[in-house]
This record gives sequence, structure tokens and C-alpha cells, in this order.
Amino acid sequence: MDIDDRLREAGQRWRESQGPALPPPSLERSGDVAPRRQWLRVLAPAAAAAAVAGIVFGIASLHDATTGRPAVPAGALASRPPSVSSTLPKPSTSTTAQPSLAATATPSPAAACVGSQLRPSLGGSGSAGGAGHTQILLKNVSGQPCYLARVFPLEGIKAAGTATRLVFPGDSATSYPSPVAPGNVAPGEFGAFWVTTQLNGCPDGARFSSLLIEVSPQQNVRMLWPTSMSTGCLAAESAAGPFPQPVPSIP
Repeated sequence: MDIDDRLREAGQRWRESQGPALPPPSLERSGDVAPRRQWLRVLAPAAAAAAVAGIVFGIASLHDATTGRPAVPAGALASRPPSVSSTLPKPSTSTTAQPSLAATATPSPAAACVGSQLRPSLGGSGSAGGAGHTQILLKNVSGQPCYLARVFPLEGIKAAGTATRLVFPGDSATSYPSPVAPGNVAPGEFGAFWVTTQLNGCPDGARFSSLLIEVSPQQNVRMLWPTSMSTGCLAAESAAGPFPQPVPSIP
């Protein structure tokens, strides 16, 4: 008999000498397995709760990211006030009528008048209160407005051609009527100034053939001598300005 047969017989005799076979150990009763199952029972609900909390946190984070609100930690109780929409008042589109600047603004002065723009002539004349008053008209014959605002130097021209500067001892503001307001003279319109003579004590005044008006240092205009300027002594000359002026009637 070989060794294998002997080993099988020995094994058979040993099994027969043993009692009935023991049942396999139960895992539920095993002491080393029971604690593991207890941990599984505790960890399973905790893992499920953690998963739910993670999902809720992810949804809240996504909502806050899209709405611009700060993230709220999971499990925290956040109280947000209800959204209140405020409507801002719209700017009024109604327009209030404003006064036109062109209607209220004073026209700006034009360039000063020069001799080539003006044509002189005799206006009204008369006497009152012992003084004679002579008006000299200046018509704007150009196509542009010009500005009158100064006292023009005057000369008397003799028939022989000699010129004499006319001297007025009185202030220009005392000439009648006074004062004369300066301003623009439109094309085709008139400007004017006044010459006042003193009648008392001066029965015979200067006599000339023509009157020269120095409109500018380079230009002057000439007209026939007004005879009313020869009655009395020269007293005052007003500044020139647009006409008509508010002129009182001369008796």
C-alpha cells in the first residue's frame, strides 16, 4: 500500500472518531462582526444626511451665484427681507417756455459810423428860455448799421475856404434836448445831434457858408451852414445818437 492510501485511511479513521460536524459559525453572532454592523447602521443615515446637505448647499450656492447674493452655509438659517421694487420718478419731459434771449438782450454796438456812411441835413430848430436849438440829422446811406456815441468836432467854413474850429463853452449834457442816447443807426435811418446857442447878450453870432462835421479823424462830412446857429453865441453841442429821440416840442 502506497503512502497516499495510508493517508486517506488515517484521515477517514480520524473523522469517524470525531463527534457530529459542528455547524459553521454565524456572522450575526460573531463578536468581531457585530461592532462592524453597528457602525454601518450609524454611518448609513449620517452619510445620507450629509449627501442631502451637500445637495441643498450646492443648490443654494448656485442660486446665490446667479442672483448676486452672498452664499449661506448649509444648515444656517438665513432671513432675507422681501424684495421691494422702488419706482424712481421719471424726469419730466415737459418744457417750460423760456424768454428768448434775442428778445431781451440789448443789441451789441455796431462799428462806429464813418463819414462815407452819413449824409448830413438840417432838422428842427427853434428857441426857448433865451436859447436857440438846432438839430443836425445824419442819415445812414450805407448798407450796414453803424454806431453813434460821441461829440463830433465842428468847423465853420468861410466862402474863401478858411476853416474855423467851433468852440462850445458849455458841457455837452446841457445841450437841448439832453441827454441824447447813443446806439446803432440802421441803414436808411437817421442819427442826430443838437447845437445850442445863447441868445441873451449875443445878438450877432458867427456866420459861415458851410458846416464841416468831423465824423472821424480821417473822414468828415459837409453841409450848408444852418442860419439858426448864427443867432447868438455858441453854447453847447450834444453827442450824436439814433433819431428819432424823445424830443420835446420847441416853442
